[in-house]
Amino acid sequence: LPAGVSAHWSGNVITISGTPSATGTFNYSIPLTGGCGSVNATGTIIVRSTTYTWIGGSGTSWSTNANWSGGVAPLGCGNESLVFSGTSNLTAVNDFTANTIFNSISFSSGAGAFSLSGNAIILTGGASAITASNSSATMTIANNITFSTNAPTIASTSGGTLTISGTIDNGGLLLTAASGGTTNLNGVISGAQGLTNTGTGTLYLSALNTYTGKTSINYGTISINSIASVGGGASALGAPTTSGNGTISMGTGNTTSTTFLNYTGSAATTDRIIDLEGTSSGHYMEIYANVSGLLKFTNNITALGTGGQIFVLRGTTTGEFAGVISNYDGSNVTAIEKTDAGTWTL
Repeated sequence: LPAGVSAHWSGNVITISGTPSATGTFNYSIPLTGGCGSVNATGTIIVRSTTYTWIGGSGTSWSTNANWSGGVAPLGCGNESLVFSGTSNLTAVNDFTANTIFNSISFSSGAGAFSLSGNAIILTGGASAITASNSSATMTIANNITFSTNAPTIASTSGGTLTISGTIDNGGLLLTAASGGTTNLNGVISGAQGLTNTGTGTLYLSALNTYTGKTSINYGTISINSIASVGGGASALGAPTTSGNGTISMGTGNTTSTTFLNYTGSAATTDRIIDLEGTSSGHYMEIYANVSGLLKFTNNITALGTGGQIFVLRGTTTGEFAGVISNYDGSNVTAIEKTDAGTWTL
């Protein structure tokens, strides 16, 4: 029996009780003595962990016991965290039924360049939903993902790259990208909530996303290849239908580092508001126009951050702001700086 579990037989009843403190497969034999002589009751108890670490012992299928530490595969019962570690069988394929529920997926520091594929999954892990702790290799997830239950975070580590090419359904929950390294979200992001970048690295959005919530760049960089107006349909920054959700917030809660919005698409005109929300005087927020044509914002630049903001216009091509550029108040004013070889019209 596993440690922490005991058994006894009394009154023709076998009682097995306790809380197991070890995981694995345990074969038991309980001696029974009575009027018919002595016999043994035998059986097997499998104690499962909530954390399953990939060792790639036999092929690439998630359902194969030998591919997981302890020789026991997950069941997909919703509370299991999958940890991909080591360098064996890096093309791991989810062969569980589509939309099987797991808690989270993580890649260990020092792991090989994993490429996950196969059936769609549902993740409930919230702040630890997807974590790439690698500082060099590129981790790839091609599975379609739906988030559920808890507001999810996708995290990458400085120096490493995480690429998700499958679709992402935010499940009506705010999606946070803690991009310490490089995070590529290449599949369509959908759902009724928004997207916030909190890492100091770069988040690349390249699909025609349909999420309808607000986009916030609290720290680091969001790089996009398309932008539309409010109510104008899908774009890299989603498809908001209200001015509030269409507002692009920059520097929210940020007192120390510069935030960036980098545009690399074709010529575009948008009525989306940019709101400068840094909370310290002299806080820098920068926009890059690296576009084949004109990038034009027809609406205002607002300044809800409590410090004086510095908005830097950058890039190698042409941009325009046709709206009003605001101060926070008479004491906390917005400064405009221009660098690089491009042209900006105010």
